[in-house]
Amino acid sequence: MKYLIDSKRPIDETIDIEREMPLRSQVAKLIAKRYRCDVHYFYADRVGMIFIVDLDDADQLAEITLLLRRAGLTPNAFPLVGNMEVDQILLDMAEML
Repeated sequence: MKYLIDSKRPIDETIDIEREMPLRSQVAKLIAKRYRCDVHYFYADRVGMIFIVDLDDADQLAEITLLLRRAGLTPNAFPLVGNMEVDQILLDMAEML
């Protein structure tokens, strides 16, 4: 299943971009290499990253979340449902009625 993972730095924390960016870059490269990553984007102010990844199970989502937390970011994951999946959901709902 595909997920949109939006990770940001907490607003109230002081940010030293020059010091923190190398770790974030390493985490981004690791995620892009290890998982099926469709999109990877750094926010313009470099205090966060967005990914769209295709994951096999909840364990992979937990691993990505842990990597982003170690980089000092707060991740939010949102499942993305494609057209075929929506069709199947509608068919399943119709059968239930």
